Amino acid sequence: MTAKIKSLLKTVVVNKEVRKSFYRSEAIHISLSLICIVMIIIMCLKIRDEKSKPKVEILKELSVLCEDLSLSLEEDSVTFDLKNKLYKQDVIELEYVCSTDNITDLIYKFVQRVLRVNLAEGRDTRKRYLSCGNSTLAPKSGYLSAILSRISSKTVQDAHKDGIVYWDSTHESSFIWPTFGTNNGGITISDSMNYFVFVTIMFIVGNESHYLTTASYVYVSVSVERYGYETIILQTSEQIDGGNKESATASLHIGSNVQLREGDTVRVRVSDPRRLVINSRGNAFGLMPMD
Repeated sequence: MTAKIKSLLKTVVVNKEVRKSFYRSEAIHISLSLICIVMIIIMCLKIRDEKSKPKVEILKELSVLCEDLSLSLEEDSVTFDLKNKLYKQDVIELEYVCSTDNITDLIYKFVQRVLRVNLAEGRDTRKRYLSCGNSTLAPKSGYLSAILSRISSKTVQDAHKDGIVYWDSTHESSFIWPTFGTNNGGITISDSMNYFVFVTIMFIVGNESHYLTTASYVYVSVSVERYGYETIILQTSEQIDGGNKESATASLHIGSNVQLREGDTVRVRVSDPRRLVINSRGNAFGLMPMD
């Protein structure tokens, strides 16, 4: 009798352990099922949201006519140089088209072109400075400008040195904005911006001391020295007829909008400094801001 009771007790204990194990297993299965259901619901909601969102296409490349990116001789030599690989250039319907993935730079150049054209044609109606009765808000006369009107005798004395034209920088013959400097016959820029650079030079072309037996050219150029290297940005020339013994002069002049950087030195060179009319009031070299 005692053995039967003990056997029954053992059976009861085993059954309890089995039930506990079963309950634990069921609880785990239920938890996993709930987690799976929640994850499926989340994924369905995410997929629905993605389908409901409008598709946004990212602009990867932009194309415009190359002429709409032209700013100045100096800048164009960099912009359209194929070695720099700034733009892909194609011919479409007999017009050059420039394409790039650098959309910000392309838009900047395009807007700069529009602004400069408007300014050049007198259609820029923006009020650049507010006065409000206070004159200190307006720029001072000659702001970031320079004008040199007399050629120094040093030009003829050093005529063999690459044709550099040296200018008299005294107050009687020039005006130079205080932050600008002078360097080896040129003007050194203190502020990076667009400037209108101009020069006019008078040449002797026909008296007996400069008699020519054959036709030749005289030229005047404007160059920019940057980081020790000099680049011609403007140039013009004129043919002189040979055999003319009569005293005569010729005037060469040129000017254009140019992008200059802080530290640039702008100077003038001519074909033969000995032919310059040193004391002529027709000589001038200068620049003024365009921005």
